[in-house]
Amino acid sequence: MPFIPLLPTPLLTWILFLVAIFLLLGVSEWISARIGMRPENSRQLVHVIVGIFIFLSRFIFQEPFYPLVTGLLFVGVNLATLTMGRFKSMHATDRVSYGTIYYPLAYVLIVALFWHRDPVALLIAILLMAFADPLAAWVGERYGRRPFTLWHDPKTPAGTAAMFLGSALLSTLGLIILIPLNGDPAPAWSWLLLAVILLAVLATIAEIQSNKGSDNITIPLTAALFVFLLRALPPDWMLSFILWIMGSALLLGLAARLRALAPSGALTAWAMGTLIFMAGGWHWVLPIVAFFILSSILTRINPGGEVKPANPRSHAGRRNLIQVFANGGFPLVIAAAYGLWHSDLLYLAFLAALAAATADTWGTEIGGWQQRPPRNIISWQPVTKGDSGAISLAGTLGTLAGAAALAALGWWLQPQLIDLHHWLALTAIGFLAATIDSVLGATVQVRYRLLDTGRIVEKQPAIDQDSVVHSGWQWLDNNMVNLVCTGSGAALGLLWLIT
Repeated sequence: MPFIPLLPTPLLTWILFLVAIFLLLGVSEWISARIGMRPENSRQLVHVIVGIFIFLSRFIFQEPFYPLVTGLLFVGVNLATLTMGRFKSMHATDRVSYGTIYYPLAYVLIVALFWHRDPVALLIAILLMAFADPLAAWVGERYGRRPFTLWHDPKTPAGTAAMFLGSALLSTLGLIILIPLNGDPAPAWSWLLLAVILLAVLATIAEIQSNKGSDNITIPLTAALFVFLLRALPPDWMLSFILWIMGSALLLGLAARLRALAPSGALTAWAMGTLIFMAGGWHWVLPIVAFFILSSILTRINPGGEVKPANPRSHAGRRNLIQVFANGGFPLVIAAAYGLWHSDLLYLAFLAALAAATADTWGTEIGGWQQRPPRNIISWQPVTKGDSGAISLAGTLGTLAGAAALAALGWWLQPQLIDLHHWLALTAIGFLAATIDSVLGATVQVRYRLLDTGRIVEKQPAIDQDSVVHSGWQWLDNNMVNLVCTGSGAALGLLWLIT
């Protein structure tokens, strides 16, 4: 990528860079106050101004040191000014948002990962973060009708369409210009078409499924990882990749139709599966497919499971994006690490995380088959089926079977990497991580008391139901416990590999 030094030393260039950013932010604050600009509009203006500067940073700095320092500096500055209520043109919105914290944090992450590894991926990610995202917000605010919410932040069809079209246009221009500028051969039109469509879809999914501005970090990370992995994808993988894209979309669409997944869960699972396939191929996605299909079957036939909603439009009982990420978040991170560093040992950590998720899910579902009530893993008192921290003989056997089955599938897929010793270790890790899940569920998982009935529940009640925290840590709900479970599996797997 071309280097255009502005001043004789990087330090002087960095000082000029910072002065220019703060000067423009000050001007934006003054203009916003003088003309009474709406909070959302002033924030979008700052979003674009800063985006231009960080896009240019790849051309005026040779090394990532000063850009990293800049990003970390603004994480601290934005956090402080947001807390103190300063720089309202930058922070003020019509809703609670931490986007100004996520924005520089995302910059730090993509600079650290892709500055030298793939400048094209870095710059495409900045383009979408700096221009496509505020375009979607502006169009949605000005022309949006019939808002919808897939997670927390409301979106509109007009804003979503603007995000898709803006991402497609920016990625087309960016790839056509930046790839040759980086010294690489110009992309074929067939490759370019596939890249633009999929990148726009992934960026749009990241934008519409946001919470308090989290799209400021999910959009650039998704875009950078996608561009890097696609550029590294071997040519003989392209047909398999297209088959996976189409096949997984059909599978997840069927799951949504059968009410196994909420729309947000289906979109998240498709995006995660796409990135995992690009990172490792069939050996990496098939264990996830097996986990999802077999676990869904067990859920549907579980005699002690939740009653399915009578209203087919209801999302009750469906796995939403939080539940999908709780089980697949750590496997995705490990797969991304494999795509970046290509260490075969990461496959074992990946299987360990999935073995934990499978063990936990199978233990819960198979435990529902037992007629006698389960017992709390800590107090050993009888409890209601489905209570967090409850264990039973059938559930324990199901936990062991889930971990063993997932590890066996990995053994079958990668026999040159996994043997009997690895299978036993992965089974034990999955079982132990699921046990950790049960202990957390029995001790510190949050529970609520309904004020009108005094009933104790695990899920946060609806807004119109008065409740108080009865016990546990408020942030540690069932989804967080599941995330800790898969994280424990991954951590134990890595610990086992390095000892």
